[in-house]
Amino acid sequence: MHEVVTELGYRIVSPIIADVIIAIGSAEFAIKYVKGLKRRRKPVLILISEDGSYVIPLLKEEKGGSMLGGLISDLLGAELVLTSYSSQNALYTIDEFIWTNALKAINPRKKKIINDKLGQGENISIFNENKMSRIKVRRIL
Repeated sequence: MHEVVTELGYRIVSPIIADVIIAIGSAEFAIKYVKGLKRRRKPVLILISEDGSYVIPLLKEEKGGSMLGGLISDLLGAELVLTSYSSQNALYTIDEFIWTNALKAINPRKKKIINDKLGQGENISIFNENKMSRIKVRRIL
């Protein structure tokens, strides 16, 4: 697993400060473990089945978990299991856009409204360093 994590550009750190936790084995144990961490913000939690044939983002799938899970499943040759509405409908969420482009939301409370607009196929505007870009996200299925 260390090689996979390194290849993705991550490093292994203490679970107390990690933004992503990758667990192998029991989903029940992994969720209990993460809930027991003394943290304000829960990390992305990705589960890999014991035999390595399945990769399942369990927590924060819509906030980068599905994308990272996809990368891990590709590297392992495993089946990716996605359960969120946006993943099942092949929608790109604003959280995934922010995460993959190393951006920060100025008004994070508006993310649900933006995701609803994206789900309806509407345009949204992204402001970055006083420049405005218009993007349109469509379903790919």
